[in-house]
Amino acid sequence: MGDPLRARVAVLDTMVERFQMDPRIAERIYSAQGNPIPALADHPSFTLSALRLQTPTERWYKKQGYVEFYTDKSGYLWTDPATGEKVPVAIVFLKKYLQ
Repeated sequence: MGDPLRARVAVLDTMVERFQMDPRIAERIYSAQGNPIPALADHPSFTLSALRLQTPTERWYKKQGYVEFYTDKSGYLWTDPATGEKVPVAIVFLKKYLQ
């Protein structure tokens, strides 16, 4: 018996790497939700060993065999809880053909 869903393609979206790894964006999005800020070179919490461990989501999926097929510079709107400002979040759509 094969895959119960009989899916041939997996499709997902995630923040684009340059957006996710931008220290100004990370500061706003992660800390506003009470999450630790990823170790970024321009951030005060930066350490070289932590940076080596940090893999952007887009890069991780691409290492798993996903390929980019569309990018939307304002795919989602994130609302800053401190200011109420709506910030466009750049997203990338990825797909992977399944065997």
